[in-house]
Amino acid sequence: MIAYYIIAPMVRPAIRVGKWVLTAYRNATSTVNPRLILIVAHPRSGTTAVATLLAKHCGLRAFTQTGPWTRADADIVTGRRTMAEVIARNRYPFSLDIMSAADAGSFLPQMKAALPEMRVVFLLRDPRDVICSVLERINKGDTSTIVVSDLDYRYLQTDWLGIIEQDPIRKLALRWNKWLELAKSADGVLFRRYEDFLEDKRKFISDLADHLGLPSRFDISGEMDRQMSKHGGDIRIRGAGRWEEMLPTATARLIEATCRDGMLAFGYLADERASSGRADDTPG
Repeated sequence: MIAYYIIAPMVRPAIRVGKWVLTAYRNATSTVNPRLILIVAHPRSGTTAVATLLAKHCGLRAFTQTGPWTRADADIVTGRRTMAEVIARNRYPFSLDIMSAADAGSFLPQMKAALPEMRVVFLLRDPRDVICSVLERINKGDTSTIVVSDLDYRYLQTDWLGIIEQDPIRKLALRWNKWLELAKSADGVLFRRYEDFLEDKRKFISDLADHLGLPSRFDISGEMDRQMSKHGGDIRIRGAGRWEEMLPTATARLIEATCRDGMLAFGYLADERASSGRADDTPG
């Protein structure tokens, strides 16, 4: 243990430099894939799992650790940087077959304009469950409270998205709406529900591959229940319906009122589902 504390400070800088050199080399030598498949959703909606399993099933290469380039979201949305500039500086992730990038939801129209042949799968998740999962991350794994411990958390900085709101729960609900609104504004987006993925992962991945015209090459049965996301330490994306235990009734009703149109379109308000219908490839 003593040796670790002596050696680690000397080794870590070399590792960081090595990673920087490798990243720079990859970006310099990679060619952008114009037919990239983007798996996008509001953060904490299963994009990493779907992208990873789809790539394994089809024998393709996936990039699921989007890293610092997605932190250019505010600059892209406000016009301080162009999407073309961001892609040019990060060619390696854009050179692979599949990318999962939840943060790209905020600049999806710009990304689609820069890569018009890019295929986009937008993964919907019940906003009540999304907000539970986001609160869990903000509160460092604490599921015993919905009081936000860090009001400066980046998901709550929304002015640049045109979301001006003080209440953190409503702010997160409006953010969910914004991601869906931007996805609807981009051409050719395929909408799928995270809950349908959870219900039958093998069928969901197989059907998605068929819809995208991808080959079905490998049996991924053994991969279905493995934790995919490396973000948030031990915080994992949990199943559907967790909001029923975590959210007070008043909070759930606030989210439902704020996200009503999107929830109706995708069948998240069960009492109105029969009259509203259920969206599949296109939003209702």
